[in-house]
Amino acid sequence: MNLTKILIVLIVIVAVAATVIYVMGRFPQTKTTYDTIMGYVNQAKDYVTKNWALVAGSLGTVATVGGLAYSKLSAAKTQLTQATSEISSQGSTITELKNKLTAAEQSAADQAKTYEAKLSEATKTATSATSTATDQTNLINSLKQQLQGSTDLHTNFVNQLTSGAQSVIDPTTNQVYKLITLEKTVVK
Repeated sequence: MNLTKILIVLIVIVAVAATVIYVMGRFPQTKTTYDTIMGYVNQAKDYVTKNWALVAGSLGTVATVGGLAYSKLSAAKTQLTQATSEISSQGSTITELKNKLTAAEQSAADQAKTYEAKLSEATKTATSATSTATDQTNLINSLKQQLQGSTDLHTNFVNQLTSGAQSVIDPTTNQVYKLITLEKTVVK
């Protein structure tokens, strides 16, 4: 298409030049320039008529080279169009992959937040359980101490009773009780 435009422009330029040369021949001021140009034109006509085979071959070569160049330009344009469409296709593929990666990243971030929330809840539960276990351990130790204290009081009470003491202190009320003692009488 561009070659056609170039040929049209070239034909227009030649037509304008021919018209200018023709007009130059009509005025006496430019008649000498016109004669010189027409001399060149006549020399060209003589050369072409004497060497028409060479001129025809040259024109054929120019036409062949022009046709080959046009063919190569058309092939290059086709390749460029194919490359452009392939690049566009790959661009859309890359965009799709980017969107998939973004979605996967968002999903992973959401899962991470869910796992962080579950971990936080599990940590709170573990902390609460540890606190409860510590409280229970303290309660058990306190009860053991109370039991040991009661056992010690009972043991002291029993020891007082069996020691032959005249009075006994009740460990629960702290009251003092006098014991009745029986004397031994020997019967003979």
